Amino acid sequence: MSFRLIKCLNYAATNVSKSVLIREPQFIWSQSIGGVNFNQARWSTSFFTRLNAQQIWKGVTSVSNAGKKRGRGKGAGKSRAKDLNKGQQIGVGPLSIIWPGLNSHVIKGRETVEIKEAPQQDNSFEQNLTEIRNQLDTYVKVRVNPLSRGWSGGSPRGTWTRGKDIYPDKEALHDFVCTIIESKLKMTPRAGKGKVPNLRNLAIIGNQNGIVGLGKANADNMRDSITLSYADASRNCIAVPICDGHTIFHDFHARFFCNKIYAFKMPPGYGLVCHRVIRDLCIAVGIKDIFVKSEGNQENYLNIARAFISGLFNQRNFQEMANEKKLHLVEFREENGFYPKVLASPSDGKVRKLEEVEKDEYTDFHMYINNGKVMSTQQKKYPDYIRTLGYGKHLIKYHYHRSRQLVRAQLRAKYGAVESFLTIREKEERAKRATAS
Repeated sequence: MSFRLIKCLNYAATNVSKSVLIREPQFIWSQSIGGVNFNQARWSTSFFTRLNAQQIWKGVTSVSNAGKKRGRGKGAGKSRAKDLNKGQQIGVGPLSIIWPGLNSHVIKGRETVEIKEAPQQDNSFEQNLTEIRNQLDTYVKVRVNPLSRGWSGGSPRGTWTRGKDIYPDKEALHDFVCTIIESKLKMTPRAGKGKVPNLRNLAIIGNQNGIVGLGKANADNMRDSITLSYADASRNCIAVPICDGHTIFHDFHARFFCNKIYAFKMPPGYGLVCHRVIRDLCIAVGIKDIFVKSEGNQENYLNIARAFISGLFNQRNFQEMANEKKLHLVEFREENGFYPKVLASPSDGKVRKLEEVEKDEYTDFHMYINNGKVMSTQQKKYPDYIRTLGYGKHLIKYHYHRSRQLVRAQLRAKYGAVESFLTIREKEERAKRATAS
């Protein structure tokens, strides 16, 4: 014997308090000879059948434009759409019906399984479903690793992403790193749509080994804007020279409109002391030690990035300068006792003599690089009391023990006590005289 399940929804409209009363759905079992058929009721039309789930959730969670201006729909009281499909199992429900091919086998032994009511089971499915739906109301804060966080808040600025996560099909970009340095939102009025959001993102991409790219893009949503900005940055990649794998070749000055950049070469271990946009550019390029002073509008990230990239690109190699000047390029460092170190020599071996160098020709490295220009520095301001007689007396009195505490600390670190090689030699001589006598 086979059965046919007919689902009937009866809607009874009443005039009581001008409301609509919806009755519970009724299920009727009927016997059929021609087989098993399931007929869906298609003749009932109401508010619940005209709108889909997305439109209904939008009516619950959205806020009008006037409400947005007043600050509604923000904070803890904001309504969020819930995925009611979580916890559901296909073929499992409150009626406990066996559906062949869905929640049971089609053929069991030599018999064909028919649609029938399953034996009564426990209500664990309903309890689990209730618990899962109750958990949808709780907000779980996602903790992000401090090294993976951006500059501030939930903004994507300063967050780094690997190239293989963005372009899994392009193996050439797997070793690149990407980040967003600017993300701006503006409302653009359009005909028939009103004010439409327009997002602009400024992205940086680099392989941390001398290649860097800068790109920007506009889109209606954040995801498309970030993807397009990364694509634009990958098309604008350029190669810049890096000295000894950690810093720039020489100090340089660059300018883009009203923004000026003064970059200084630093020794290993100094770090990145600069604007946060320039710091991200240095990480993308592979520079580890540099000091950069920025002048102008510090919020104009695009001009700052362009100025720094132009300065990196216009660097000159030591070998190129030696070939141009036909002279040796020699370095003197204080930590090396000003011992001369030859960095580059003319590739053809022809070096000019001192008589061949003109008098007005720049032989100083920094003057040659900056074409005779010198960075103007503000004169240090001293307080007025240094001109008084009392301050002079203070210097005379303090001169005797000005470095006493520092010298004592150094002696304790070197000898283990407040003594020097003179006191140690005196003790040894006293011991010799004592043994001789």
